[in-house]
Amino acid sequence: AVMANIAKFTHGEDVGRLWEAGAGYHARTAKHFVTEVYGGCGVGRLALNERPRQATTITLVRGFLQPNIGYASRNFEMALSARVCPLWYTGFDHNTNDLEDLNSLIPTSCRVLVEPAFTLRFGFRAAKLQLQWCGSRNLGKQFPMVDETFSLGLHLNINNAFKKPKAAHP
Repeated sequence: AVMANIAKFTHGEDVGRLWEAGAGYHARTAKHFVTEVYGGCGVGRLALNERPRQATTITLVRGFLQPNIGYASRNFEMALSARVCPLWYTGFDHNTNDLEDLNSLIPTSCRVLVEPAFTLRFGFRAAKLQLQWCGSRNLGKQFPMVDETFSLGLHLNINNAFKKPKAAHP
């Protein structure tokens, strides 16, 4: 299966966007129960606007590994997952003279986030609209971050696109 997510989030005056793509394995473990695992990466941009005339824009890159368990029928799916994400800040553009303060906002090393999520998908056999709530917890040194997001995406199951529907038996 292939996945793509786009998320927009706000926290006070701060605004961010995150684009993610990944691929994974989708298996049915019982009639309506499924397990999935996805891996992928994303890029994003944060605009920190908490102080007047001292805006900072940060770019970031992150990877993810996301195992899921859930329920699936032909046109509806729901899943619980626990995503693990290494996160790197890759650049910043700032309008402040306080570099010490800015350095506290921009960790130079990799951060690891754990993100529990609840996902709903509905649509057609091979393409479904995906809605997802995701919490986010930093496992290391604390830094300013958005701790909750809602995302809207498209879930494409390539395997199902090529399967012919089973004929109904009388």
